[in-house]
Amino acid sequence: MPLHNIRWRTVTSGVDEELVFANALEWLCGTGEFVEIEHTKSYHGSDLHIVSANLEKRGMARTAVARLGAETLQDIIDGIGRHIDEETKTIHIRLRLGDLLSGKVVLGEPGEHRCLKGQIKLQVYPGDDIYSVAEKLLTTAKARAERQGWPEPPVSGAEEE
Repeated sequence: MPLHNIRWRTVTSGVDEELVFANALEWLCGTGEFVEIEHTKSYHGSDLHIVSANLEKRGMARTAVARLGAETLQDIIDGIGRHIDEETKTIHIRLRLGDLLSGKVVLGEPGEHRCLKGQIKLQVYPGDDIYSVAEKLLTTAKARAERQGWPEPPVSGAEEE
């Protein structure tokens, strides 16, 4: 699939439990290996946590795209013109953070207050149509998601016992 990497990022306040957000991101990516939490301060001095994941390895990035699930990937394909930045050759995605924390992958809209922002960097060569490349990536990922049954429901603490 024609991609370089995928990046996820969200900012939480100092009163939020940042590990809950990190666990949701780990569930989405399929691994916690690349999930990072950065503790910082806002302009006004309050604590902030930046929870992010950067999957640079193509195999892991391909898996992370497919883990969005067939329904979400179809929604992205249907509105591909709203998600692509032609200049940077990137697909921009926003996921509703509240739904993600509940184990659901639902696209958010620009301007929604709490979201997880994703960037899928496409591998586009001169002469390639960026929309065709993006559609190929997303339809391949959708087929994989259907085969694997992704996204699988998160495992709650009660089920582990």
